Formats: sequence, structure tokens, C-alpha cells
Amino acid sequence: MIIYYTREFSGGQSGSHRLLESAIGAYTGNKAGALVRAMRTGEKGKPYIDSFDFFSISHTGSAWAVLISEAECGLDIQETRKCNMLSVAGRFYHPDDAASVEAALREDEVQGADMFFRLWARREALVKAAGGSAADSSVPSVLTDAVRMDGIDYIIRDVSIPGMSELHAAVCLSGTETEPLRFEELGSGR
Repeated sequence: MIIYYTREFSGGQSGSHRLLESAIGAYTGNKAGALVRAMRTGEKGKPYIDSFDFFSISHTGSAWAVLISEAECGLDIQETRKCNMLSVAGRFYHPDDAASVEAALREDEVQGADMFFRLWARREALVKAAGGSAADSSVPSVLTDAVRMDGIDYIIRDVSIPGMSELHAAVCLSGTETEPLRFEELGSGR
């Protein structure tokens, strides 16, 4: 399992496609333009490429990353930003997760924001691995690393992407064990 990343992302969807081509090319050792052009979307909105490993893309601000794995996977990266954390957590998070955010915010605003965005990244990584919508209210609590959703076991891990310690990042893999994780920096997606 490997995360390819850059801190110099811009260019929207076309920039993301160029970075995905670079990442898949580095992963396979071949040019990847044809593979990326063959990308499709599954019934739950999850992108895939026939005859290629699983992958998950995320970006926030100028950071972009893709996780490539032999197991069904999800990746999410989040910058801390202003929002009504209690309202969002109360509306979308599992009740246990929302209560954890509320308790952390009562203790300290910075600690509360860290908890909110950590859980947001974990939740999004799970949803991306399983396919579906982040607005789905049936997403289970992501407070623990072992989660079961729609009858499938998943492992969620918080990760720190090199040079991006200010971001909240999480990976999620189907199954009960995780593969070793490596990181490789890419150029920009301009």
C-alpha cells in the first residue's frame, strides 16, 4: 500500500488526472495515460480502473494524495478550517463520534477541532472504501480502528503524510489486517 502525494496541487480535475497518471505510472513502472482515461465509476460512485489495483484520491487546499492498495481502500485528507463543528458533527457523525467532538470542544477549542477533523478524515476514508455518500447517517462510529459497515470489516488508521503534519489524514482498508504503508512525493499537478 502506497500513498503518492504533493503539496503543490492546483488545476482541478485535469490536474488531479495528471497526478493520478504520474502515481499509477510510478506504481506500475509504465505510462498510465490510457489507464486513467479508462477510469470508470461504480454503482456507488467509487472510481475504478479495470485490471488495476484499488485506489482512492483526496485533496484539500494545495495538498493532493492517492492511496493505491491490493485491498479495497479509502483515503481522506483534511485541512483544519472554520465551520460549525457541533452542527456538522450532530448532523452527520455517529452519535458516539459527535459526543466525542462535543466533549473535546468543551475541554479546549484546538483539541476539539483536532478531534472533529480527525474523525471527519476517518469517516470519509471509510465511506470511500465502502462506496457511498458522506451524508449517509448509517455510517458507524469511527472512534476505533476496527469497523464493520454493510457486513464488511474495515481497518482505519490515522496517518501522517511527510511534510503535511498539519493535515488530518486517514486510510481505510477492507479486511482485518493492514499492509505496510509507504509514501512517495510527486511533482505538482499543474
